[in-house]
Amino acid sequence: MYNKKQIIGKIGESWYDALIEYYTEESFIEYMDELLQEMDYQYKNNIIVSPKKQEVFRSLKLLPFNDVRTVILGKDPYPDPKNADGLAFSSRSFKTQDEFPRALKRIAKKVEKELPGTIIETGDLTDWVRREKILLLNRGLTYIEDEQDQRQNINNWDCLVEGILCTLNNPDIKKDPVYHIFWGDFAKRYSKFVPQKTNYHCSTHPSMSGRLDEHGFFLQDQFIPVDQFYQQNYGKKLSLSTK
Repeated sequence: MYNKKQIIGKIGESWYDALIEYYTEESFIEYMDELLQEMDYQYKNNIIVSPKKQEVFRSLKLLPFNDVRTVILGKDPYPDPKNADGLAFSSRSFKTQDEFPRALKRIAKKVEKELPGTIIETGDLTDWVRREKILLLNRGLTYIEDEQDQRQNINNWDCLVEGILCTLNNPDIKKDPVYHIFWGDFAKRYSKFVPQKTNYHCSTHPSMSGRLDEHGFFLQDQFIPVDQFYQQNYGKKLSLSTK
């Protein structure tokens, strides 16, 4: 059974302290024990495809709870463990925009259009986390190749994602405001955990096109609202260049 110390080693102490305020410590330890044991079984039996086991909780370990200023909720990690790095949409494998998958390529173009002077050179979005305090979170922190197994896998992670969003939007736990971007119908349903409607926006997923892009990823401002939020609440402009 996973204990408190081992769980803190996975997600970081700040996230542990925040999440036990939402779940109670006993129920959170019980949930995480079940989740981590299932994950151990999957990796041991080569069921999970990505990311590498040591990078599953990288989005939380890189960014302490109280430092979060923005959440971008993605869908699933990249299927290839060579590309997935534990941060939604990010990959250390993509060295130029020509190598970017469709979603990341469209995100880069949108960033460069809305934030003049921004240059997205690589797919490594670690600086978004460290410099701009953006939590790049997937609805499922792991990806399983089998479609049916992946649906159940997403359900396993759902309570953690819910807890993260609820604690970030609880003023008794998180003092500073947080902006949220929900891309795609799968992410939009999590917007119910953000009571302040001015602190989020929803859009189609950046990978969608044609008829599937009915709300227009390119037609809607994606990063301008975040830049305005940063200036109003943190006294700085948003800087999303990558090298």
